[in-house]
Amino acid sequence: MLIRIWHGRITSENLTNYLRHLRIDCTQQYRQARGNRGLQILCRQDGDAQALEVHSFWNTQADLQACIATYDLYQPETQKDLLLEAPYVVLYELLESELDLFG
Repeated sequence: MLIRIWHGRITSENLTNYLRHLRIDCTQQYRQARGNRGLQILCRQDGDAQALEVHSFWNTQADLQACIATYDLYQPETQKDLLLEAPYVVLYELLESELDLFG
């Protein structure tokens, strides 16, 4: 299983609108994508801005690439609010997990 970690920064005043984009656009499209196992949206105060991370979980690299090719998640109207010129993305292979977040 792969974990794709996207990181961006946004002003605190634009946080609500950007979270709406992540929750509505990204979450719905990821749920529909073959091989997606779920996602997490994380946020923390970072000086006068907010740092955001989206962790998405994928069965295979091919599933992830198919999702990226199918859905245009990076729309100009939402990307203009990001403070980083190019948000970064890293991929990790999940070796072990013992999550029981709500149990």
